[in-house]
Amino acid sequence: MTDQLESFLQKNNHLSQHFSLRKNKSTILLLKSLHFILDSFEEHLLPLVKFCDLTEAFDVMLHGTCLEKLESFEVKGVALHLFQSYLDNRKHIVIYNKEASSMLDVSQGYSQGLICGPLSFVILMTSHPAINGLYIHTIQHLQCARKIRTP
Repeated sequence: MTDQLESFLQKNNHLSQHFSLRKNKSTILLLKSLHFILDSFEEHLLPLVKFCDLTEAFDVMLHGTCLEKLESFEVKGVALHLFQSYLDNRKHIVIYNKEASSMLDVSQGYSQGLICGPLSFVILMTSHPAINGLYIHTIQHLQCARKIRTP
């Protein structure tokens, strides 16, 4: 399911800012960043690079928002229903010292180790205007500040 979805998103150019876990793409973000920095210096601009680690974002991703984003990418019909059924009716229970908590519905976040978790995060973050690059759960934003004064 994840492979088919990723293939669809790639074919429709929805993953252009995403570089992790993609064949032949792992160093492109580094090279684009280096090119941006060198070009900035050549134009006497001060390059700024911001990295944000969003590891904890996996815990708060809303399932409904992810489904809406998929719909905006024209994922529909059986494919959307399959993804929705994967997210809907998830339950959570904690067992500690042989005692179980009450069962709760899970409407946000992804369990660690789920194959679709990282792709879902990428789907949510793709096309965000402030992101120049996305690598698993780290986003990068590049911009230039004022011109550098030369003596």
